[in-house]
Amino acid sequence: MLNTTSRKKAILASGIIAVAVALAALVAYSACVGNAQASFNADSSVATIHTVTIDAKGYAFQRIDEETLKQLKAETHLTVTIGRKEDGTPCVDVTGSVKVNEAVYAIQSGTAVFGTKRHILYIRCEGVDEQGNKITLKFSAVYFWWGGKAYALRSKALLQTADKPMLLLQRGIARIA
Repeated sequence: MLNTTSRKKAILASGIIAVAVALAALVAYSACVGNAQASFNADSSVATIHTVTIDAKGYAFQRIDEETLKQLKAETHLTVTIGRKEDGTPCVDVTGSVKVNEAVYAIQSGTAVFGTKRHILYIRCEGVDEQGNKITLKFSAVYFWWGGKAYALRSKALLQTADKPMLLLQRGIARIA
């Protein structure tokens, strides 16, 4: 029969071993999946066009005054197309929309950066609201493989409108076509 001190040491040792095995599996998995995610990057040797479709839902938070926050429903739909210009240089095109309650903001252009090592994506977009005023969307997300060509993501975004900026906290899915 083990005494209390040796039982605690046994539990601690088995916990450390379990964490070490999990970390080794994650490193091996990341190395394996990292090669598959390299298709995100616009490489000059790749002649094909990749399209990433992002659909996210969540909430928008708008500060009314120093003490009051207003919470609104928000949906983001973005299409990021990675291709080539006629001279062969890579280009990224972003289109889509952001809907906050009933207001719809159209995304007309933007740039995107996909970090395959750290599973991070940054998108900076510009567009217009329903009245034609300029808006800016700064979208960042952490993504992870969900299966096939689908990736789940958690995003934080800043929507700069003519009124006040809104913080968007959303979850969604990105699909590669």
